[in-house]
Amino acid sequence: MMLFILHPLVIIKLLNTIINLPNADNLDLKTYFISIYTTPDNKKAIRDELDTLCVKLDLSNPNATFLMAGDLNARHKLWGDSKINERDKYLAKWELEMAPNLRAKIFPPCDASYNPNKEFLLSPPEDRNLSIAEIDDLIDKISGAITNSIESTVPQFKKQDSVLKYVNSRIKKLQKNKSHLITKLHKLYKTRPPDYQQQIFNTKHTIKLIKIELEK
Repeated sequence: MMLFILHPLVIIKLLNTIINLPNADNLDLKTYFISIYTTPDNKKAIRDELDTLCVKLDLSNPNATFLMAGDLNARHKLWGDSKINERDKYLAKWELEMAPNLRAKIFPPCDASYNPNKEFLLSPPEDRNLSIAEIDDLIDKISGAITNSIESTVPQFKKQDSVLKYVNSRIKKLQKNKSHLITKLHKLYKTRPPDYQQQIFNTKHTIKLIKIELEK
């Protein structure tokens, strides 16, 4: 598996970390995992900054899939909070107007991340290096929160609804050959042997033929 951590996009107050996970079966498909944070004083500008992030990554492209999570310092009753702040008004309006174009929806945390004392429930020390045990504990907590969020929002399908029951030996062989050719294609781009251009052309052509067979 290849994993690319991209340089953060320069967006004034919207701090971001972006991970790009390439699709080995289809080089045109892009999957992004995006972590974002916006400062408490970022109000109306949050809409423009979210738009900038989405445009630069071309997230409205049907071939793009993304999971964006983070701390936006926003509070709204629509998302289970007891109050509404100015920032969340703009964020709610952004979801109403822009999210449909991105095939996206905002999901609040399963557990409250903000309490009446205005303290974040998960706040590791910032003035010292963490011990291995502390790091492991924080990773467990974060992993648990991500798992709970996925389980509560991702649709569940019964086994009989799976496309796997339609996969026969012929399709499995085609998929295996396709994966092998894609791996070969990556190696050709990287090593560039003397006749790499012709090999790349032939490999791409064969992958295209396999795709046609899989679509039958």
